[in-house]
Amino acid sequence: MNIKKLTKKDTEGYKELFVYCFNMKEDDARQYAKTCLECGKSIGVEENDRLVSAMAYYPYEANIHNTKMNMAGVTGVVTAPEARNRGYVREQLIYLQNLMRRKNLPISYLEPFKYSYYEKFGWTAASQSLSVVIKVDNIRKIDEKFEFVKIEKPNANDFFEIGQKFSSLFHGCSYRNKCLWKNSIFYSYYGKKNNFYIIKNDGEDIAYVGLHFNRIKNEFQVNMSVIDYGFKNYKGIQGLFSFFKTHRDQCRFVQIALPVNFDLYHFSPFRPKKIKLNFDKMFKVVDVKNAMLQLKPSKNINFDLKINITKDNICPENTGEFSFKIKGGKISECNNSKNFLEGDINNFSKLFIGKSSIKKLMEYNEIKIEGEIIDDLNILFPEKPIYVKDWF
Repeated sequence: MNIKKLTKKDTEGYKELFVYCFNMKEDDARQYAKTCLECGKSIGVEENDRLVSAMAYYPYEANIHNTKMNMAGVTGVVTAPEARNRGYVREQLIYLQNLMRRKNLPISYLEPFKYSYYEKFGWTAASQSLSVVIKVDNIRKIDEKFEFVKIEKPNANDFFEIGQKFSSLFHGCSYRNKCLWKNSIFYSYYGKKNNFYIIKNDGEDIAYVGLHFNRIKNEFQVNMSVIDYGFKNYKGIQGLFSFFKTHRDQCRFVQIALPVNFDLYHFSPFRPKKIKLNFDKMFKVVDVKNAMLQLKPSKNINFDLKINITKDNICPENTGEFSFKIKGGKISECNNSKNFLEGDINNFSKLFIGKSSIKKLMEYNEIKIEGEIIDDLNILFPEKPIYVKDWF
């Protein structure tokens, strides 16, 4: 099998795979392929000079325990039916993980078609979100003045600062780069007309929202679907829901995806029409040593730790023993440690991102430790909700 790096010349071949595998329209599939090629690193496998399998990753940063870490978001994984069950995806994931490691991208997200498929390659279920449908009339009135400015020709610079601040507020959230703003967020998939607004308070940009409308059959009213949003602070959230409230005579419902720890009832103190818990992204530590060295721990802990990764099915270099000194808000390598943590890459990834606490993983017999380090590990890897707004 020969894996090749894809270029713009492969756009049409990649597009055809998206049309077939994702049932996308030609224009949408071409745009998706263009985004993978322009904003990420794309690879593929050819048979008889025809692209039959491909995938990509976007180089992002992510907010991991209040540390801005380099991250690779795996996307665009497609294989033609005649080329399936030949190990092409496995071999490409091996290639991509090695590329991530060389590019200093020690952690990775992906959005799976089937969780069990990617678990065997080391990714583990991580982020969750709430998909809610709110009756606009039920949104609480806010006695604050906001200005809503429509952006006729959206540009990443209009929203970038708010987006960066938003990502810093939620553990796990990715920091979207400007290429993705241009090629993905501003593109109108499925032929929908998207509208973008900046929300201001006292002259300051505090939030933004992107949306489109869906007409209710045989009725004048429409429903609003929020495709993207961001806010800087509580005032920004107020502005966002005040924007929704201005549509009470036009819209019946607004649909939006929110973090699981978002206090929805503070802004809409009635039962939503619909609320659904989504299991979204999977997560993997693709480079244990560099992931640890990028992490910025609390200054309140001071201990050393040896980590033994027993298994990574697609990256032997990511297994074995790694020893670290955690002191003064920094992590550095050391020669050895009597404190010991052992587990496979799936369970270490759960611990690292805070999907499960060390106590739970020990109770499930998924992580073993030696030494009086449970309290230190709880501070280093606190369990907390994980929210990733971007899709890969």
